[in-house]
Amino acid sequence: MKPVPTGGTVTLAQQADADRKSLAAGKEPPHRILVVEDDRDLRHLNTEVLTHYGYHVDAAEDGMLAWERLGEQSYDLMITDNRMPNMTGLELLKKMHATNRALPTVMATSEVPKAEFQNNPWLEPAAILSKPYTVMELVEKVRKVLAAQRKDSVPTALAAA
Repeated sequence: MKPVPTGGTVTLAQQADADRKSLAAGKEPPHRILVVEDDRDLRHLNTEVLTHYGYHVDAAEDGMLAWERLGEQSYDLMITDNRMPNMTGLELLKKMHATNRALPTVMATSEVPKAEFQNNPWLEPAAILSKPYTVMELVEKVRKVLAAQRKDSVPTALAAA
């Protein structure tokens, strides 16, 4: 998605507007994202920013509620914290792996479980976003992971064309 030409810096609102127009003009429906974050303010901010960019966003305050949502709705991407009550982000990834529920994930956390990922590479998320992060860092990670997912899903003959 190309930035809006303004003769200067592109503001967050201008970029979001351009992204929404691009999504509206395309044939694909907007991506559906699940935000899993126990910090109410951060969960709300992430949800608002991603919604502003044209994504359909659902939110859960911990891994247990996220697991319920994953059973009710399909998602294109999940953004999860790690350290949360009831079920950590890592436990959620393990549960998803155990039930063959593949879903591109961005782990947005201040405590990356590096040893777990080294010992169990299949659990490693598509991207890691270290807290604290900016809203633009969040948006860029989401774009990159979704673009990689789209690229991986394009048939080889089409990708070569």
